[in-house]
Amino acid sequence: MYEQLREMIAQRLSGAQDCPAKEDVIEEITSDLMEKYNELTAAGVESEEAMRRVQEGIGDLSEVTAYINEVDRRSEENQRSGNTNPFAGIDDLMRTLAKDLSPSINSFVSDLKSAAGHAATAAKDAARDAKGPLHDMAQSVKGTVKNAIKNITVSRERGEFRYDYTVPSEGLTGLDIRTASGDVTFGLSQDDNIYIVELANGELTEEQMAQIQVVDGILQIRQGNKSSVGTLLFSYGMLSSDFEIYLPKRAWNSLSVTTTSGDVELDKEMEIASLHIHSTSGDLELPLVACGSAQIETVSGDVELSGHAQELRLVTVSGDFDFNGSAGRVSLSTTSGDMALRLDNVPDALDVTAVSGDTKLWIPDNDGFSLHYNRVSGDIRSDFDLKTSLNAKNGTAVYLSGGQRTYSMQSVSGDLRIYRR
Repeated sequence: MYEQLREMIAQRLSGAQDCPAKEDVIEEITSDLMEKYNELTAAGVESEEAMRRVQEGIGDLSEVTAYINEVDRRSEENQRSGNTNPFAGIDDLMRTLAKDLSPSINSFVSDLKSAAGHAATAAKDAARDAKGPLHDMAQSVKGTVKNAIKNITVSRERGEFRYDYTVPSEGLTGLDIRTASGDVTFGLSQDDNIYIVELANGELTEEQMAQIQVVDGILQIRQGNKSSVGTLLFSYGMLSSDFEIYLPKRAWNSLSVTTTSGDVELDKEMEIASLHIHSTSGDLELPLVACGSAQIETVSGDVELSGHAQELRLVTVSGDFDFNGSAGRVSLSTTSGDMALRLDNVPDALDVTAVSGDTKLWIPDNDGFSLHYNRVSGDIRSDFDLKTSLNAKNGTAVYLSGGQRTYSMQSVSGDLRIYRR
């Protein structure tokens, strides 16, 4: 039975890199599952039924996969830098996890034992009492965030819990959203209210529901206490939430979104003066409407941008980046992701730094620019008739008179291309 459970967990984590951290996690989860299985069978649950309940309780392991890959990446960096103990801290982390998860695991086992003897009664009670607890929960949460929320409703549909929050937008100039898991999607509301929809795969306690408040004109939305950003958390039936946020159609001064593994998607008609997105592994789809400043930071998620930004700054490790539109000042930095910029305008400033990812730039014909370049092994090519050869390792190439525009492109092994659009 142990090997069967271990093989099942290994399959669930097949997307993670093979490394010591992965083996530690597999062994930890398998041991906990085996203990749960033994407790269920000892309580009189049939072997097949116990196995089914254990499997159902595993939940989503996507965050665990992302964490293992991040540990593997950092360990490789440590080895290259001469660190002799690249996996330092993992044992302590696993002990902390076991301690943090112990209450929820014990509660889960206790619930299963009770359900084994009183399944029929529990089902009837759940059906009869479902409406009451949901209403009480809504009233309780109302009190904790009453300074921001005008209305809240809770409903359940097809096994998914939906929490609807309504917030008046008067006096609000921006939003600050922080989540650990789950997607964040923005749309437009049909009136002056902000509507927030939280979709959860399980019933949320007051502490687990979204925490919403207004601070200095900024609407703050925080995912409840289900998991911690940047920390490996796995549990049986771990809760996660997707957010849909509908905003009145008007100009917003700022929008900040910080997420670990969720995707982020903006409505194509949103007007935002200052946009800041920080993501670990989620993909980003961000159409920009006359954005003043857009700052995007991601580890492995792909980024797709369109529209206009006066100032565009991107920092990514391995995610690909694609931009279609116009930008005044552009700063791009990548380790291994490919970048493609199709600009409708000629940017005032451009700074590109790439380690191994390829960079392609399309710009219209213009009255001239200067290009400072530095490369190790990647090559540089251009459709523009540049004065000074690009065959050297570094130098300055000039198109026409050079004009007032100065661009900088640096690469270790990635190729650089400048095309006429």
